[in-house]
Amino acid sequence: MGQIVPFGFMEETVAAGGSSGLHTEANAISIDNEANATTGWSTVSGTLTTQSSDAYDGTYAFDWNTDGSSSDRLEYDFAITDTEQYYVSIWYKYVSGVNMGITQWVGFSDFSGAALNTSGTWTQVTRTVTANVTGTATIRYGYSSGTTNYYFDKIEITQL
Repeated sequence: MGQIVPFGFMEETVAAGGSSGLHTEANAISIDNEANATTGWSTVSGTLTTQSSDAYDGTYAFDWNTDGSSSDRLEYDFAITDTEQYYVSIWYKYVSGVNMGITQWVGFSDFSGAALNTSGTWTQVTRTVTANVTGTATIRYGYSSGTTNYYFDKIEITQL
């Protein structure tokens, strides 16, 4: 089983109120403007595509497959303001492989990482965090070794 590696950045979101908030790109996990795309997200190793066979909400979800590299991660950047609070939420589903986690969120003073479960059911992860810088935060999912496959859907990032 893989270990959670602190890469130095943050995670993705689904906010209270059902709006995408600071997640504005049209892509498969967007609440307000879902599209068959991965716009706004990047990977370091691994492959990010979309799938429509098992979405949590709407028609599409992200399908992330890693290649076993110790640097595998999925990332999203967004603007933050020092001392402001943000609510972050995302739905995910384990498909196969080793477990992965939400790693350290850069730009926030009170983020705590979490291992994502391997139950095979759609699960929501939420965090309320406080920015300790004005600039860019990066949401980052990752793990240390082995291959894995997770779906992600219905993300929102909201400034409180």
